[in-house]
Amino acid sequence: MFVFLAIVIGIVIAIVFFGYPLLIFLLRSNYKKSCQRTSILPSISVIIPSCGSAKVGEKISNTLLQYPEHRMQIIVVYSGRDKAVLEELRSFGDKGLVELVTEEVRTGKSNALNLGLKRATGEICVITDSDSLLDRDAIRNLVSSFTDQKVGAVSGELVYFGSGAMNTFQNLFFNKYKRTLKNWEAQLDSCSYAPGELLAFRRELIDSLPCGVSADDYYIALEIRAKGYKCTSEPTAIVYEKSPQKMTGTVKRTSRVVWGTFSEAARFKHMLFNRRFGFFGLLIFPNYVFRLALLPCLFLLEVIFLSLGIMEVGLTFQTSYQIVLTISLVLILVAGRNFVKYAFSVFTGMVKGTFDFVAHRGSDYVVWEQCKET
Repeated sequence: MFVFLAIVIGIVIAIVFFGYPLLIFLLRSNYKKSCQRTSILPSISVIIPSCGSAKVGEKISNTLLQYPEHRMQIIVVYSGRDKAVLEELRSFGDKGLVELVTEEVRTGKSNALNLGLKRATGEICVITDSDSLLDRDAIRNLVSSFTDQKVGAVSGELVYFGSGAMNTFQNLFFNKYKRTLKNWEAQLDSCSYAPGELLAFRRELIDSLPCGVSADDYYIALEIRAKGYKCTSEPTAIVYEKSPQKMTGTVKRTSRVVWGTFSEAARFKHMLFNRRFGFFGLLIFPNYVFRLALLPCLFLLEVIFLSLGIMEVGLTFQTSYQIVLTISLVLILVAGRNFVKYAFSVFTGMVKGTFDFVAHRGSDYVVWEQCKET
């Protein structure tokens, strides 16, 4: 009985993971909307919030190479207390390369972005993290999609780098699965999410972010679509960021993403199953939210039923077979321990983020803090 239930749950999980992408792929084949891309040079404002990253100087130098200086405004919002970093930023400011905005008390990334938006003068705003690095011509490629007047926001492609098993599984899941799915969704209608490590939007569409926003990137993507524009994806605009190397880092990042997703989904609940917003309202948006809500429950049930099923089957065998079965399971777990660690940390983060949202606990997520477990 338990083996049967484990198989059923496994099939449901497979449908959630692979059935939806297959549906998007088929719909995309029939309803694909091409996005115009030409080499354009609109005026842009790059906002880099930082709460103390020692790499912010490297980030500025990296950004300066991306775009003609006379068409680019770089705004650094610094919320840290490292005097060495602050002096380095002031030296960039003295040279006229950046506009420096300091925040005495860190109140969250959304507020840091609002401080930057007040100074922004460009037609296009680009937000990017201080501890990420841009690939060659990433910003040029990013803004090329704004040739299409229906495009309100464009997300870059986040690629994690680093060594170790955690990074391997991050790349397998995030860089392969989610990136492909995001690009297909953009071709059908609009992205289900937009990585805040590199995200551009029309300045006229976003005046400021509401107080208490944790998932600023997700808010921007939803707000853009709510105003009738689409958030598309640019595969050639690549941004690199180091992935969490420890389980605690993955748990923190995952829980914050999940809590922020549910919070912003509640803010834009009027878009759920609303045909006015096309495939995004009817399919893409609901699936992204419910997938995050259902997967922890499904995985938990799968582990429970699978464990009970193994015990149930094991009891029907003789002692010698039980020993062989036990040894086999131990060997499988040892061989796949890195995957188990990654899956467990992601699962824990999803459960924690969901619980915090349901329990109305989330003030810690609002105050933007760089993950230290990298």
